[in-house]
Amino acid sequence: MDIHSGFSLEDPHIHVPWGISETELVALIGVRLRKITTGYFTLTCTSLPGLTHELGFHFEPRSGGRLLELESFRDTYQDLVASY
Repeated sequence: MDIHSGFSLEDPHIHVPWGISETELVALIGVRLRKITTGYFTLTCTSLPGLTHELGFHFEPRSGGRLLELESFRDTYQDLVASY
């Protein structure tokens, strides 16, 4: 993974470049991408070799809708102690 140019996923097998727009991300990922609200999307994926997780994409409307930050999280937290 070339972290300087973006963030790579194993499943789906794609590279998300830094500075990508919302429109470009939707075109890159397609139907697996879930729009939560304006400027926020999530995806169930595998990255960082073999880590299956939810990945949140936060976009900044004031910067022309460009990717601002990524958020990695689980979809459930049944055992809070184990999650830390």
